[in-house]
Amino acid sequence: MNSPSVPPSDGQPPSPPRLLFLQLLAARSIKPAVRGYYVRWTEDWIKAGGDRSAAATTGFFADLGRTPLIYNWQYRQAVSAVRILAREILNLPWAAAYDWRGLANQSRNLEADHRRHDPSSTGQLNTPAPHAAGTVPTLLPSDPIHPLPENTAEVARFIESTRAAIRMRGYSLRTENTYLGWVNRFCDFHQNRSLSEFVPAAITPFLSFLAMERNVAPPTQNQALNAIVFFYRHVLHIPVGELDPFVRAKYQQRLPLVLTKDETLRVFEHLESLPLLMARLLYGSGMRLNEMLSLRVKDLDFACRSIHIRFGKGGKDRVTMLPDSLADPLRHQLADARQLFDKDRAQNLPGVFMPFGLDAKYPNAGKQWPWFWLFPAADLSTDPRTKIVRRHHQGEHVIQRPMHDAVIAAGITKPATPHTLRHCFATRLLEDHYDLRTVQELLGHAHVTTTQIYTHVLNKPGLSVRSPLDS
Repeated sequence: MNSPSVPPSDGQPPSPPRLLFLQLLAARSIKPAVRGYYVRWTEDWIKAGGDRSAAATTGFFADLGRTPLIYNWQYRQAVSAVRILAREILNLPWAAAYDWRGLANQSRNLEADHRRHDPSSTGQLNTPAPHAAGTVPTLLPSDPIHPLPENTAEVARFIESTRAAIRMRGYSLRTENTYLGWVNRFCDFHQNRSLSEFVPAAITPFLSFLAMERNVAPPTQNQALNAIVFFYRHVLHIPVGELDPFVRAKYQQRLPLVLTKDETLRVFEHLESLPLLMARLLYGSGMRLNEMLSLRVKDLDFACRSIHIRFGKGGKDRVTMLPDSLADPLRHQLADARQLFDKDRAQNLPGVFMPFGLDAKYPNAGKQWPWFWLFPAADLSTDPRTKIVRRHHQGEHVIQRPMHDAVIAAGITKPATPHTLRHCFATRLLEDHYDLRTVQELLGHAHVTTTQIYTHVLNKPGLSVRSPLDS
């Protein structure tokens, strides 16, 4: 027997079940702009076979809850849509006794921050893979804003105004994505409030919720606070001032993962070509991965044996060392990059991305060799903001997967990543008795307390104290 269905919106006259469904939504004062999403949720549910049984419905929502970029309100909206269709339109025998309230409450267990893949690493906009239940309406940086429950027009205006304020100040695409995500969650948290209620006192309940209900780390809570303060100041134009007390996220100290010198060399033995050069550069300079990938030709100073890091974490510049042993490999890399540069210029392609609107001040600078990437991508990509097709730098994947495979091939059980090499850099310097302030400057830490964590890694009680079991 064919399952009853609600056909998609394809321009055909609506079927009786779908017509009844839309009429019922209207009777329940569901806004017209939102009704289409109710229909879409039910279509996805039926396509996944959720209407066959209670177990199938539970499985559908379990998959939905694991979907990247799904927000609590979207999950609850989907439950509401399916419940109305199953109980009141299709009259499915199992639907009357089904625990719909318990299913809706599971939205509280969704991750507070479904991580987005960083589109700034490749210059391309990434969309989440479809889940088993179909495509989920999501809020992506360049997609149309999807209707939100309650105050839809205001929330859409908030998001677009926040995006404009961020771009006007020259923030990175990663910061833009992060801030928009927090503003959307903040509006979701206060979905039944109007603009007049978005007073500074509305901030602290959300921050306490993140700490108590979502159990986020302190940096995540601080990130949310920064995004919301930006939203208040530059979009709502409301001074925040001194916030009311709120529950602070608990700080749990975690020691950084560090490879021994021997383990590091074993990993290098299983790398080759560009991934090997990148790994050695991370280990030899202490740069963050995105800092290394963003290097320009002009950032290398072979005469002074230094690397200039521009717009690092916190928008700060700094200088780190250029290892002598990497001078020749980096010159070879520059020669390879030059071939791509000459190819782009021969085809008169747009220049590389210029930070902070420098392309307006110096319109031809992006086409000049000093501004070209040290690690240019092999293929062209579309700039997610300007939609210009140009050459971006290599993405994080070019080193992440080879590093993962090399760690396994080396027989190392530690979950080392490219960022681990930065920890190794700091630890090696402290082992060689360089002072803490020097290491802090090379790493670009804002506070020396962040650098001090590596001193704990140096503590080796197993070497200085003998276990009583071995006595």
